[in-house]
Amino acid sequence: DLLRYLRSTPTLDPSESCTKLNRATEWRDDMGVKERISSSTSHELLEREAGGVFGHAPLWLLPGTDKFGRPILYTRADCWNGEELLKLVPMHRFLDFMVWLMEGVMAVMGDYTNKHGEDAGEG
Repeated sequence: DLLRYLRSTPTLDPSESCTKLNRATEWRDDMGVKERISSSTSHELLEREAGGVFGHAPLWLLPGTDKFGRPILYTRADCWNGEELLKLVPMHRFLDFMVWLMEGVMAVMGDYTNKHGEDAGEG
């Protein structure tokens, strides 16, 4: 994780990276991320047919990876229909789902970085 945060700073500043990582860790603890995602599936989190929800909030985890082996998550936020989405699922359940999805994507990214080291994502 620290390597990812180090790369996110323009000057590769270790102090700034640690601050970002600590803030992210605190947020995850405050939000109970680990508890929210520990045994949930997308259908449990959405409490409704996932296809209906995605019809109002298009979001795709594309098969395969980019040229660096990272997962591809694609969304068209300009196409989201919040009013219809909230008729299907409460916002807190949709946010739980988004946290669950992003944690999965980050895990895959972390696996890739651990496997390929420092040159992961550079090109």
